[in-house]
Amino acid sequence: MINIVIVPLDGSSTAEVALPYAAESCGSTGHELILLFVKETNDYRSENIIQAYLDNMVMKIKEDAKQYFQVSGFQTLKSEPKY
Repeated sequence: MINIVIVPLDGSSTAEVALPYAAESCGSTGHELILLFVKETNDYRSENIIQAYLDNMVMKIKEDAKQYFQVSGFQTLKSEPKY
């Protein structure tokens, strides 16, 4: 049984489309979601780009989860996950 889902974040539209499906699947099954980005050696510019991308995705996932909980009648989470 698969307990971990890995989504490559390479900036492609395929990765962008796959991420919400992976997040939804992991959310409903409790499986771990790993976002993978591989940077080229000595390419420090990509670190800022990927951090901004990840921060944006985290905010979007949190907002989607909050809306889901509100629609479903669940209470929202009161603590922030540590990552």
